[in-house]
This record gives sequence, C-alpha cells and structure tokens, in this order.
Amino acid sequence: MPSSVSDFSVLLFGSLALFEAPAFLEGKMTTIRVFNIQETGEDYLLLRDGAMEVRVNFDDDESFTKEDSAAFFRGLIGKPAAIPSPDSNGINGEFFIAVDFWRSPDNSLRVVPFPFVVSTVEVSI
Repeated sequence: MPSSVSDFSVLLFGSLALFEAPAFLEGKMTTIRVFNIQETGEDYLLLRDGAMEVRVNFDDDESFTKEDSAAFFRGLIGKPAAIPSPDSNGINGEFFIAVDFWRSPDNSLRVVPFPFVVSTVEVSI
C-alpha cells in the first residue's frame, strides 16, 4: 500500500487495477490520486492529503441511495482511498473510489475500484 499521497498510473483489468508504468503493459490506463478518508456525512465523503481536500457528493442511482453510498465508507475513516485524478476519465468515464489495496505475487500493487454515482466532486487546494 502506498505510504505517501501521490499520483499513480494504473492499469485496469476488469475490476482490478495494477499500479504499473504504462510503457510495457496493455490495457486501459488511468491516473489516480491516493487520499486518506477523513469524514463521511449523510450523503458525502471527505478525502484529504497534505495539499488537497476533496468532497465527493453522492447521488442516487437505480441500486443505491446517496446515503447508502456514504455509509459504505463509515468504517473506513483514516484509511487510504484512491480516486481518478482530475485529468483522468475514470473507468469508461465513470467515477470510482478504490479502497482495497494489496500486493500480487508479481509484486505489483492492485486495487479494486468501486464505481459510484456522484452529483459533484469539490476540490479545495
């Protein structure tokens, strides 16, 4: 798991993402930024690193309410979470938040990106 907050290139394979250099790997590349989960409100998530604060305001979809989406993160306060960088297009244009990180046998770092419907993403520097 990353010990510091930074941007990474990520290679997406279905629901898995590999933190790897894009030069020699195939697949869709995107850039993510790793934050710490600071707070969950009734319908929002607050992420923070040393330089930036991001408020993710969830929206309802056919499967979950915005309150359900925020509740998913309540037990994860203080843990790392990755979101697409502002210059990235996410996965097929969908916003995601990745919270599961692990090292694979080939020593690459993998994450599971969870797609969420959001109304707004507010960035403060």
